[in-house]
Amino acid sequence: MNNSEFYNSLSSDYDEMINFENSLKNKMESLKNFISPNYKTALDLGCGTGVDSIALYKLGLSVDAVDHSRGMLEIAEKNADKHESKINFIHSGLGELNLENKSYDFIVTLGNTIANIDNDELNKLLANLKEHLNESGTILIQLINYAKLPMNGEYILNKFKTRISL
Repeated sequence: MNNSEFYNSLSSDYDEMINFENSLKNKMESLKNFISPNYKTALDLGCGTGVDSIALYKLGLSVDAVDHSRGMLEIAEKNADKHESKINFIHSGLGELNLENKSYDFIVTLGNTIANIDNDELNKLLANLKEHLNESGTILIQLINYAKLPMNGEYILNKFKTRISL
């Protein structure tokens, strides 16, 4: 199973896994600290089900959002509609991403998107981003280094309570 197939199979359960509604609130709180008042545009790389994209839109930015998983993008579009967010979703891998003549004030890749691409794709992506970042813009990259997690015992990256009604 390749990476795209893996995320397609995970897409229907992903929002529950990340506790989407709480994540959206948290993302808005944290992302607002990185956005300058003059920023107008954002690019979300590896958008998944759209939580970061929607947060950026709610913070006042025009958002393009990219993911290689059609399953994730289908859920992202539904989430954007639910949250009344107008986002341009793009189905593409990051190495072959065609941004045409667009430029962005803020480019984000949160979660572990970058860790899931090979070196050739990473080099293409970084060269591409440099060409499409506005002069006073910012790129925010998050990497989770799973190699540093404890080798014994349980490590929980995200914990939340949910109520299920039958």
